[in-house]
Amino acid sequence: MGLEANTLLIVNGDEFEVKALLESNELILRGGYKARLRFENLANVRANDGRLIFENEGKDFRLELGQVYAEKWAIKISSPPKPLFEKLGIKPNDNIYVFGKISEENIILAISGSIISSANEAILAFTQFNDLSDIEKMLNEYSTEGFQCPIWTIHGKGKTSAPNGDIVRKIMRANGFIDTKICAISDDWSATKYSLKKN
Repeated sequence: MGLEANTLLIVNGDEFEVKALLESNELILRGGYKARLRFENLANVRANDGRLIFENEGKDFRLELGQVYAEKWAIKISSPPKPLFEKLGIKPNDNIYVFGKISEENIILAISGSIISSANEAILAFTQFNDLSDIEKMLNEYSTEGFQCPIWTIHGKGKTSAPNGDIVRKIMRANGFIDTKICAISDDWSATKYSLKKN
């Protein structure tokens, strides 16, 4: 079941068959009942008798998840989120190199103060793909400069025009990279960390 579940939802006594997805900062409900519920807007979150129970805008919600997952989801919803730089594994003294230009504001804030201009000194790199040509440019520069450090690729998700994670993954894997971690950034952007495959 993990972070998504096809399950029964009860809202103020009415039953709905839904697909529930637990994201980094919101609970998404699809199917018979549709909603995007931000964690900060959920009250009295708890697990009881295999159900995830909470309140939102005066409504009582109950998701049938089973005891183990109900407890895990309740803890995740109730726990304050980690700051983005921590999710991305950025430490205070890390040297970060940026391929091209990054416009995603959350990433800019997360890496500010760590950006360097010397590729040889970087232990981590970041790049943002707004179109397919950005991927080609990054791969050329990565190869030309002889990079070895891991790289976070910022790519589109949902209905954005930017290349999505599946497209980026296919191209990166074809060029000798392996994806090692995924991190949600915003409604329109996500990030995947890649490293070169070891021979």
